[in-house]
Amino acid sequence: EKIIRRSRYLSEALSKDLINSSSLSRYMKPEVESLVYKSVTLGSIIMAINRIQKKFSAGYVPVKVFKEAPDMIIRSNLTLIYVKNSSNLLKKLSSIEKSSQSFQKKALFTYGRVETIILTNKINLDGIKKILKYEEIAQTFPNVSSITIHLPEESVSSPGIFYFFIKSLAWEGINILDIMSTHTELTLIFSPQDINSAFGIMQSLFEKE
Repeated sequence: EKIIRRSRYLSEALSKDLINSSSLSRYMKPEVESLVYKSVTLGSIIMAINRIQKKFSAGYVPVKVFKEAPDMIIRSNLTLIYVKNSSNLLKKLSSIEKSSQSFQKKALFTYGRVETIILTNKINLDGIKKILKYEEIAQTFPNVSSITIHLPEESVSSPGIFYFFIKSLAWEGINILDIMSTHTELTLIFSPQDINSAFGIMQSLFEKE
């Protein structure tokens, strides 16, 4: 149970009866033996898996907050900037916000404990660099794309809402550079070579069977 619970993918697959108990037992056997410090038969592991599978099945709750496919917006030609926090940074972020009048030029911010994320259109980059002069820029990704997903208001109290999107991308080997969110928006940031595949996966989550 400890091994299965450690992997969210594994526990979900087991709850949906998508895993062969014999194959999973062979996979887990070396680690089980290292945990109990003795040899363990495949049969005993299979029995244990079958016994706890009902527990995982009872605990799995699918995401039902979406009554229909949400609005999803793709933005490209963006720049992702990580800036170390300082005593003057908030004032400079305010200056960046005032200088970005149109939606196309709007910048998104996430102010963290030690650093701040800025996601902005590349059109803004030269102006932002001037505003951030003397600030410590930790890293810059000069060409990224994003998908912004509109979330229902009740999603804030729905367990697994972010995992619903992220798990599918992880299964397909799509890397998420960063995540920004508000009460009703989830923005996922990707390298440009991943954006088309990522959007296709996001759309497929809401296709009617």
